[in-house]
Amino acid sequence: MLLEFSIENFLSFKDLNTLSMIAAKSFKEHLDSHTIQLDNKVKLLKSAVLYGNNASGKSNFLEAMAFMRATVINSFRDALVENSDKKFHLFKMELNTDMI
Repeated sequence: MLLEFSIENFLSFKDLNTLSMIAAKSFKEHLDSHTIQLDNKVKLLKSAVLYGNNASGKSNFLEAMAFMRATVINSFRDALVENSDKKFHLFKMELNTDMI
């Protein structure tokens, strides 16, 4: 279950960006059908939508999630491989001239 996902310095994302699945306290409509009660204090959203202008980073955000998924799934296998055999491609923020 995904509660929060944050990225920074990945492809077109320079600054920290976070997707949170924790429902806002002001969220009052459709509580029974759109949220899951985790405990007495926390309600989670059942779904989320990414939207925005063209070239605003939606695909890069999904690419970051796919990268994290692959990292988690392959972490045990990669831990067994020698350091010289590891192939880990880094995706840095390409538009940032401060880090060159």
